[in-house]
Amino acid sequence: VIIPGSPYLQAGDDALLVQIDVQPNRKSRPAAGKTYNIVRNGFAEAGAFWKIALGHDGKVRVSIRGSVVGALTPVISLGGGPVLDDGKFHGIQLLKWDNLVQIFIDNKLVAQRVALVGTLSNGAPIVLGRSGYRGRMDNLYISAQRTIIPASGS
Repeated sequence: VIIPGSPYLQAGDDALLVQIDVQPNRKSRPAAGKTYNIVRNGFAEAGAFWKIALGHDGKVRVSIRGSVVGALTPVISLGGGPVLDDGKFHGIQLLKWDNLVQIFIDNKLVAQRVALVGTLSNGAPIVLGRSGYRGRMDNLYISAQRTIIPASGS
């Protein structure tokens, strides 16, 4: 599934919340060192991006990179938590707040990192699956909170 790029789905410099419920197939893990994308925006090779993926151990993997003054920041990778391919649905949340990236599984914090992410804007579509992921997905929610600055004038 591809959701066309939209300015409303671009976090820019503000907070980002991506939430999705998943139930990966039990015998459908990627090869060692590989991941299957669950949901992503952008590509690591092409600039700012974020993705939530299933690792070869059945656990969540998150990668995120932004830009600061036109230069790309390093890729931030986090992972961990429980095995997701246990036959049950699991809720995954990726949160980016200023310089903090967090992953929650079933409402429990499983990983976090303080790091400069920068601006998360790329105009790319949101893509669900499409990289080998097999399983069910439900309740995708993306919130990119923008700060509204009132115009000044007389």
